[in-house]
Amino acid sequence: MTAVPLEDAPFDIAGAWRRLRLPLVIAAILVGAAVLLAAFASNPASQPLDPRDASPQGALALSRLVSDQGVSVRVAADANGAASSGATVMVPTPAALTVTELRDISATAAVVVLVAPEQRELNALDLQVTPRSGTSGTLRPGCTLDAAVRAGDISYDGTLYAAPADVHCYPHDAGAGVVVHSTGSGSIVVVGSADGKVHALGLSDGSTHWVSQIATQITSSVTIDGRCGYVGTVDGYVVCLDLQNGDTRWSYKLGSPIVSTPIKAGASVIVGAMNGKVYSIRS
Repeated sequence: MTAVPLEDAPFDIAGAWRRLRLPLVIAAILVGAAVLLAAFASNPASQPLDPRDASPQGALALSRLVSDQGVSVRVAADANGAASSGATVMVPTPAALTVTELRDISATAAVVVLVAPEQRELNALDLQVTPRSGTSGTLRPGCTLDAAVRAGDISYDGTLYAAPADVHCYPHDAGAGVVVHSTGSGSIVVVGSADGKVHALGLSDGSTHWVSQIATQITSSVTIDGRCGYVGTVDGYVVCLDLQNGDTRWSYKLGSPIVSTPIKAGASVIVGAMNGKVYSIRS
């Protein structure tokens, strides 16, 4: 046997690639997955009216405003955390809670504010309140409630509610934008909002290109690609709206409320739902 000095042995590039390509591909996949998970971890799902969110969907400005008046604002991770004795609890997505959770919150909080509740949530709290058609425009207080009188006229775009036995503010036709129900030990406030409309506006002048009406509450912001705008809804649908005219190209039901912004990744739409799962939908 003849020994070949190491420095004289030829380097087999093709052989090295054959030996290393599988480990390299696996390493690349693992790194990519780690980056994706880190992105989800560092960018938590945006919640409607989240007091930490500075976007139009969030309520950071409102949180800062009431904090300046000495009011402490905190985010409750679940219904148990929201059931705080003597507090005012805002529920931005009532449909995401069970009947028991809604009743537990109402039993302990001084004031419960429900944003755009449906009939199920209203019935859960034994409210004689009925959702009616929505409206858009300027509404006057139309009541003696101190907060409404001080707020004055508002620009309103959302659901109206009929409640003959309760205090009405911002009335329009046979409904009102705000209903206040006294429980004896506290109050439940119903506020109409999130009316299921997506607006496409011109960047140069703000003109309306189209308005698409979705038959439920939209709880995510919009992601767009070359042909669609993707939104999530409170009843667990991902909806693809045609960018040209706002028509629904397709919708897919996941069954759990969607409050995170959909992400377009190649031929798929990736979205997180409130059941703790992340879904990939072929678009």
